[in-house]
Parts: sequence; structure tokens; C-alpha cells
Amino acid sequence: MSFWYRLPFFEACLLFSWNWFKFPEGLPQEIGSAMQAYIAKKENRDQLLETIQGHWQRLSKP
Repeated sequence: MSFWYRLPFFEACLLFSWNWFKFPEGLPQEIGSAMQAYIAKKENRDQLLETIQGHWQRLSKP
């Protein structure tokens, strides 16, 4: 049996997969820029979420 199958968190289904590869191309970089603005207190939480949503919508278009 594999090592991963003996971990309590795995057995309890409390592990989540890495999903960056499912994001629209360029989104991780845009999120990084938005997070930097948030950390620098140039945006508040609501503005951060709106910025990320806007980038997602813009980059998801074919």
C-alpha cells in the first residue's frame, strides 16, 4: 500500500488537489499582482475579490 493511503487526512478525504493548472492562462500572475496590491493596502478585501473576478472573466473569454 502506498504511503499516501496511510495518512489520516487522506483517509478522511481532507486533502485538496492542486488546481492552478485549471485556471485560465495568465490568471496566477494576475492574482499575484492583485495580492501584492492588497498586502500593500492599496486595495481592501472586497476590491481584491472584485479584481480577481474581473481578471478571471477577462481571461476566460475565448
